[in-house]
Amino acid sequence: MAQEWYKVDNVAKVFLATNTRRDPRVFRISCTLQEQIDPELLNEALRVTAPEWPQFQVTLHRGLFWHYFESTDQLPTCHPEDKAPCAPLYVPERRNRLIYRVTYFGSRINLEMFHALTDGTGALVFVKSLLAEYLSEKYGISVPAEKGVLGRLEEPSPEELEDSFARYA
Repeated sequence: MAQEWYKVDNVAKVFLATNTRRDPRVFRISCTLQEQIDPELLNEALRVTAPEWPQFQVTLHRGLFWHYFESTDQLPTCHPEDKAPCAPLYVPERRNRLIYRVTYFGSRINLEMFHALTDGTGALVFVKSLLAEYLSEKYGISVPAEKGVLGRLEEPSPEELEDSFARYA
């Protein structure tokens, strides 16, 4: 993947300005299944789903006067839940790391995201797509790409990578 950088939008600037250790501006979306999570299958589903979301495959950096996202080849991995819910994601110790995490506990899958990356709707579609891939791999079923579930893409379409604000505003 070519190293590219992206401007942080105006709403994200608010979250960056108000981010503190006490209020890390992280939110969580979780899904509870009726069976225990298989970590190997969840990791495989995450490896398939994550590249379809290039806007989430970024690290956050501080420039001289601004923040910016930089694309990365890092792929997320899921881990057992070992931190408090909504633990900080954008702190100096986590420099050059993805600003979202996927964890599991028993039969629950958790997605935690730094709010500058997306809002709840974007995170919900990501979780639905991840869950669809997980269930497809576990049971060999095909989940249709509808109602907020994105299907597999070979390459991100140009529309997904386009800065629509720059084009239309």
